[in-house]
Amino acid sequence: MRIRVKKLFNNCVSIRDYLVKQAIEKKENIVVCFKDKRMILTPERLKQGKKNNLKLQSKWGGKTYDLIDFEWRPNDLQLF
Repeated sequence: MRIRVKKLFNNCVSIRDYLVKQAIEKKENIVVCFKDKRMILTPERLKQGKKNNLKLQSKWGGKTYDLIDFEWRPNDLQLF
């Protein structure tokens, strides 16, 4: 799964909780892209994310979700 983020906050990227859960269940990596750099999050690293206490409302469907923060470490090629 590939996710493009537009900004960093405190050197962290935030990913929606349901995307993280989906990747863990399918045992897939998430590739996070920011500008011209990328970071690979394995299912093991996805389990180590820090949950943000802020509940957000989706613009479509009215569902709520949490954000999970991960430290931005670009070009992390730990899988290769």
